[in-house]
Amino acid sequence: MPSRHSRRGETQPAHLIWAVGTSTMPGSIKDGDHLPFRPIFAAVVNGHGLVIGHGVSMPDEPLSGVEEALRQAIGKPTGGFGSGNIPLRVTVDEEALLPLVRRLLPGVPAKVGRSPELQELFRNLPTIELSQTETGIMGLTTYLDGDLTPALVESFFSASADLYRRQPWTLFADDQCLFQVTSRGLAMNQWCGCVIGQAGESYGVLLFESRLDQQRFTLLAKSENDPSQLAVGQLPPQHAISFEPLDALSRELIAEIEQYRWPVAPGDAYPVPLHVDPNFMELPSSRDELARLEATARALTRLIDNLPELEDYWLWTGQEPLRRQFRVPVQDRGLVSVSISLIPPQDEDDEDWHDVM
Repeated sequence: MPSRHSRRGETQPAHLIWAVGTSTMPGSIKDGDHLPFRPIFAAVVNGHGLVIGHGVSMPDEPLSGVEEALRQAIGKPTGGFGSGNIPLRVTVDEEALLPLVRRLLPGVPAKVGRSPELQELFRNLPTIELSQTETGIMGLTTYLDGDLTPALVESFFSASADLYRRQPWTLFADDQCLFQVTSRGLAMNQWCGCVIGQAGESYGVLLFESRLDQQRFTLLAKSENDPSQLAVGQLPPQHAISFEPLDALSRELIAEIEQYRWPVAPGDAYPVPLHVDPNFMELPSSRDELARLEATARALTRLIDNLPELEDYWLWTGQEPLRRQFRVPVQDRGLVSVSISLIPPQDEDDEDWHDVM
């Protein structure tokens, strides 16, 4: 059996040498009771690199997962976890964990230090399944968060269904065929968007609050950086309508759609409103956020219906900006004025772009 040497040169069994630590997960969870959050994964590993305890906690109670992991490790083996033993010594990856370790393992030497076994485990976190309760896209279980009502969501579904039926990804050649949306009544000033789904997957509309944000996102997307490893604030905020297949939704979400009979177009057309902040958290849509997405969907639909030459617009560079003004129904607000403009395609070596408003 592998062993380790103590400071006195004595051999210690590796399974009794523990390391305890935490790492923030790259993705976020939405459980229906809390705002979406990036969970904190806690683990106890022994000297063999085996996980003998694990837990997940919310950011406002970061030690709850550590306590769960330690109690698993201390207890009898269940489900492949636990040892039924008390360790000879424990290493923690941050000082804040020491009081908890000393309370649960009184008399066991504990210190702050580096554990190669923990570091290897945390490097593999993106491949670890967090929770059996997270089902469907981002664990979404209801559309009725915050100040959203069934009537407001129905209006959003109706606008999304109309847009999906027109298959905009067949008219916008790629995700660099950009448009801008302005609506004073909805506090949108030259929001920059694109249609996605040209490759036959991930259908939807992506919106940024400025052209600069869109350019930043494009540069980050083209880089080899893992988005989950970006510094806080580096990723620009994004808003989106994501069209999903039925089997991507949770049972609760499907039941809610059926209960309220929200309209859905044929196909993989179940709309999910998204708002991703710079901390990578998918936030629930508020009434105003949902209104902006609905207005964008209705403006795109009107543009498609009133511009037969839309598909050809992207074939040549150097064209003039194309702008249309529509009054579209949004929620219970009556007709809302929305301006939608197409950004002319540019030569690849042309770094300038036109202000199309």
